[in-house]
Amino acid sequence: ELKNIQVSFSGDDSFEWFGGSVNSSNLIAWKGTDDDFDTDNGYSGLSQFGIGVRDSAYYDLTYALSSGGSTSEGFESDTESTGTADVSGTKGYTNCVFSNYTMIGPVPIGSKYSDMNAVTKAAFRRGARIRRNSAQRIVNSIFMGYRNFAMIDGDSSIRNTNWPAALLTVSPSTAVDVKTKQIMFTNNLIVNTTAAFNTAGDTTANGLAEVTRGTGSALKLVAIDAWLRQSGLLANKIDPVAFTAGTVLVNPLSASTTPNFRPVAGSPALSGANFTDNPVLANLFLLNAEKDIKEAQLPIYPNPISNGTLFFGKEVVSYGIFDMSGRLIAHGFDTDHATLTGLAKGFYLIKLDGQVQKLIVQ
Repeated sequence: ELKNIQVSFSGDDSFEWFGGSVNSSNLIAWKGTDDDFDTDNGYSGLSQFGIGVRDSAYYDLTYALSSGGSTSEGFESDTESTGTADVSGTKGYTNCVFSNYTMIGPVPIGSKYSDMNAVTKAAFRRGARIRRNSAQRIVNSIFMGYRNFAMIDGDSSIRNTNWPAALLTVSPSTAVDVKTKQIMFTNNLIVNTTAAFNTAGDTTANGLAEVTRGTGSALKLVAIDAWLRQSGLLANKIDPVAFTAGTVLVNPLSASTTPNFRPVAGSPALSGANFTDNPVLANLFLLNAEKDIKEAQLPIYPNPISNGTLFFGKEVVSYGIFDMSGRLIAHGFDTDHATLTGLAKGFYLIKLDGQVQKLIVQ
């Protein structure tokens, strides 16, 4: 696990994960030039509690290269460079979870995107760019001061939104299992979309959402906008207050020598917020007392096991393995097995798609 790390003035991405499933917490990306948090190659870990702060004086100098520049994003997520992952099952999806992140973009508090100079308008882009078949989840977080807030880049990632109005317009719409390979962008507070970047008509960007789609796609931006504005228990809060000092956080200004990212009294960040655990992860993993433990709901084997590969008998959306105190010690998404290493002999609990049973390591 990576914990309590700050990266300042990075000349590239502040943090980047190239596959694997390492977990992390308490990360700070301070005024890097490229992306704050970049995920690739099937990364599937959990990350909770982080801060990303942009400063318009620090950006990727390659942004304007004719050969293809690199713009500065809060989150950027790929699977791998061709975006062909996992329809065949041979390459894993990037389907990690980031929760409780505070993301401060380059647009100063009380200002707007149109006030920035031409260089910073071109160099800085989105709070989150999801592309190349990624299914990254970003939840329970704050985004403020970006050109645009979420970009769904390309048909492969559009399919992962599992939003019917979008799915009907990409081809083929059923190329992946959209029920289990799903982007989440929920329970987030997003501020300053009305003063962000807009294109003419229903084309690519409207301040909140941005989209690119394959040649011949009939997708309209309104479908991605509607996906971000879904109602319900974990709905995003979009522009509930003005983008001015004192409405959300005490002092998030990047120019300050004493920044303070705590919510002000009455901040919408406090409404429905959870600063101790993650309500989305809780739905996936957490145990709900002994009454939930039921024997042999799924045919896991071998059980008992001496570490190694544990098979589930079918693909599950999520699994979590807990010690007998309820501590989560291993997890995964969208798989039919788990590779167990380093577990001490004894009794454990495994939760598979909401069903909990006993696991013995011998």
